[in-house]
Amino acid sequence: MLPRAAVHAASGHRLGAAHPRQEGPADLRLVPPALAAWATAALVLDVPTGWAVGVVTGALLLAGAALLGPVRERPHATAAAALFLCVAASAASAALHGADLRRGPVPELAGRYATVTADVEVTADPRLTRPRVRGNRAVPP
Repeated sequence: MLPRAAVHAASGHRLGAAHPRQEGPADLRLVPPALAAWATAALVLDVPTGWAVGVVTGALLLAGAALLGPVRERPHATAAAALFLCVAASAASAALHGADLRRGPVPELAGRYATVTADVEVTADPRLTRPRVRGNRAVPP
């Protein structure tokens, strides 16, 4: 990417370009953290909760270690910390989602292909409801 003065000088106008649109190389700095987050979410979704807590803790410790060292000796420490923070957030989110899917008696019964008889008590009369959306806008209540 050209420096600001070079962009304005290259415009050919006395005051420079008001909105210079010069294409540069694609900025791919967030691709590794995004890929790490997706991979972590896919892997942590089905692991036991203890493993997920270990992944989150380990990623947070690695992010802290990357940021605590002298920056001059590790020029990519901020990028590594961002990657590990994305891994920690993704692992925590996937672990909570997986734990929600595995709670209660239904997942165990479904795993055994069990037949269940449920006694249910209706607590209110049925009522007619209408959608509160017309076109592309929600109708006020």
